[in-house]
Amino acid sequence: NNIEVILDVVYNHTREADHLGPTISFRGLDNNIYYMLVPDHLDLYVNNTGCGNTLNTNHPQVQKLVLDSLRYWVQDMHVDGFRFDLATIFNYDVDGKEKVRTPIIEAIENDPVLSKVKLIPEPWGTKQYRMGHFADKLWSEWNDKFRDTVRQFVKSDTGQVAALADHIAGTPSLFDPKKGRYSINFVTAHDGYTLNDLVSYQDRHNHANGENNRDGSDNNHSWNGGVEGPVESASLPAEQKIAIEQLRARQVKNMLSLLFLSEGTPMLLYGDEVRRSNQGNNNAWNQDRLNMMDWNFSARSKETLQFTEKMIALRKAHQIGRLTPADITFHGTEPFKPDFADHTRFLAWQLKPADASHKALYVAFNAYWEPLKVQPPPGKWHRLVDTNLPAGQDIVPSDKASPVDSSYVVQPRSGIVFEAD
Repeated sequence: NNIEVILDVVYNHTREADHLGPTISFRGLDNNIYYMLVPDHLDLYVNNTGCGNTLNTNHPQVQKLVLDSLRYWVQDMHVDGFRFDLATIFNYDVDGKEKVRTPIIEAIENDPVLSKVKLIPEPWGTKQYRMGHFADKLWSEWNDKFRDTVRQFVKSDTGQVAALADHIAGTPSLFDPKKGRYSINFVTAHDGYTLNDLVSYQDRHNHANGENNRDGSDNNHSWNGGVEGPVESASLPAEQKIAIEQLRARQVKNMLSLLFLSEGTPMLLYGDEVRRSNQGNNNAWNQDRLNMMDWNFSARSKETLQFTEKMIALRKAHQIGRLTPADITFHGTEPFKPDFADHTRFLAWQLKPADASHKALYVAFNAYWEPLKVQPPPGKWHRLVDTNLPAGQDIVPSDKASPVDSSYVVQPRSGIVFEAD
């Protein structure tokens, strides 16, 4: 169906866990080769993964196992690339020391099969953080800075506008597409909150995991909009429930818009397009009931689904992913006057046409809790998107776009997209 498949692979640990864990495969084959062991205490495992053990990926035999596995998935199963879980484990050499380039990284880069597919590391581990610096060529990376910046900007935190501008341009401060290094942009992933829960829960609710709610991240940058959890179960007046739900729907559209209007490669968590919920659990790795897709969300969240579909179509139609930082001009509430001060909660930008067959776009996001009057750059503009408007009007195709005047009021916590004549 002309859909590429990126396989999520885990070559950083095995299910054997720590020295008290089960013997399943590699521990019984050759414990000293397959695992990194604590020097002078070889009955204990180095635990740089949080899972009890660390695979010794730069030992020649373990490296061969990993490379053979990767080649199998490409040559026999025809996948198009890999996302490597906790990929910084590759940076630990056999002596246990962290290095920029190690045998397994160089072997993958130089392999005639693997060097031709997409390579996407999760560039961190429990003791390392190499986002933007995992390698100097070929490897694109999960961009958690994009994730955190978008979350904080949308919920009106200060000090985010300058970083947001960098991410909108594809984070050129860290990535160079000419070297095959792209920013993989995401707001949510299988780790952490779903997009719906990000706007519905202030705190994690992981009691079902059996760890007394101690597991999962505290650093979520989430905001519930006024009440914890589903609004229908809250003891609030009806009009307040409606207001909170409208705010949440708008915040979801804002984050979806920023994801698809930014350079780099967008990654959408399954179910976010229909506001799938994990009931506030931000570490639902062992909750099959929550992780299975409940298709009832599709019926309940048609508006979000339609918005997502149209936003993806807008991205494709204007070839936003093919632009460069030089194609983007930033603005403030007045043209060509961006304000990157820490207190600012507004950013606007103009995207040049991809070619003569396309039209310029003007985009603006107001993360203040008050409306702002803005002036787009000179020219005639038509409104494609206003996330504050009701479904059916919030995003429209070019042939149904409304002309706008020389100024436009961007409502609180909302975004707009204009298309030039």
